[in-house]
Amino acid sequence: MLMLAGIVLLVLGLGSGAILLVAPFGLLPAAPAGALWLLFPAFVGVGYVLFVIPASPPRIRLISRLASAALLLLATLAAVAIFLISAALLTPDSATGSLWYVLGLGTLLGALGLMSGKPPAD
Repeated sequence: MLMLAGIVLLVLGLGSGAILLVAPFGLLPAAPAGALWLLFPAFVGVGYVLFVIPASPPRIRLISRLASAALLLLATLAAVAIFLISAALLTPDSATGSLWYVLGLGTLLGALGLMSGKPPAD
């Protein structure tokens, strides 16, 4: 049950990050609520912890790599969007603070997840 709750929260956290990523471009019917800024890292972190508590080491490595890859993908997409906006190739409909937030947290949490999933050196 903990693993299922962890996966659900992890997916909700990644979804929060994805919504923050597309928010400046007017792809949503309304601006996302401020709580989403807290839910992105909180759900990712709590979801990860709930998943790994009962998990075996191979599953921990797998979820660490998958979650890290998803977070780094969000961060990379945010970096590309920031670059395109800076080069005047893309025009946002609103402020780009959420892109910088996703870039920073996605990179930080993604890198931490990759480091935690490494097997110990012999």
